[in-house]
Amino acid sequence: MTSQGRQRDAASARGLEGRQDQRLERTQTADFNITQPEGRAAYQDFLRTGQLPSQNGPGVSNVGTTDGLEQNRSGRVMGREVATSERRTNLTGDGDGNQTVRQTDRNVAGSTQATDLRLNPDGTGQGDTRINDSVRATTTTRPGQPAETHYDLTFTDPNAARIARGAFSGDDAAMNDGSPYSVRLNESQARELLGRTLGPDMAGGQRPMDQAFRALSQRGQETFATSLFNATQSPDGSRRPFASTPAPTPTPAATQPQFEPAPSIS
Repeated sequence: MTSQGRQRDAASARGLEGRQDQRLERTQTADFNITQPEGRAAYQDFLRTGQLPSQNGPGVSNVGTTDGLEQNRSGRVMGREVATSERRTNLTGDGDGNQTVRQTDRNVAGSTQATDLRLNPDGTGQGDTRINDSVRATTTTRPGQPAETHYDLTFTDPNAARIARGAFSGDDAAMNDGSPYSVRLNESQARELLGRTLGPDMAGGQRPMDQAFRALSQRGQETFATSLFNATQSPDGSRRPFASTPAPTPTPAATQPQFEPAPSIS
């Protein structure tokens, strides 16, 4: 079942014009196993009421709901477009009580930010925010505990990877390596990085960190890495590289069980 709605608004005054286009879509799904008495009863209830079940159960599976909102905004001055933005928000839920929120933003400069929030029935949750093509922020929440956030910076462009290695290693020889480079920062390390690149107010958390990373990385990986490298230069000519946190060691793949050699029948 899918329903849609749309709303358009516009306002103008003395050469200034603003437009907004909003589209809302709601999709509900459910599978009925009509070979089971419970599934047949649920299906008959759906035909009678027009309402799909909200939870999985006997004879009912793959229950899901998705609410999507797409917003497009633009501003004009004397007929010339000066600002645009796009936002897409999806809220999905399944029949087991899990919920996911995904939001993607794009502005006129081409920068993007996509956020996934997963909420579990036990109160735990995880949020992933991807900013442009270089930054990923992961936040884990647990009931009664402070949220924990770490930031992964990734540079796949060879020249950007060389510059970023210099910013975090302090070793000029490391800049000869142009292979993809990733580094992980805890929250305090991320605040120090933003404070040294964008100003000391970031160290105190006076601006949203996601917004700061978006501004810092929106002009591409090489410009982003160069901003980091320049911030490691001290007035006396020395270098003060950024600190980072080692990424967790990947869990080794499960090995096949070892068996005794089969006896020979010769």
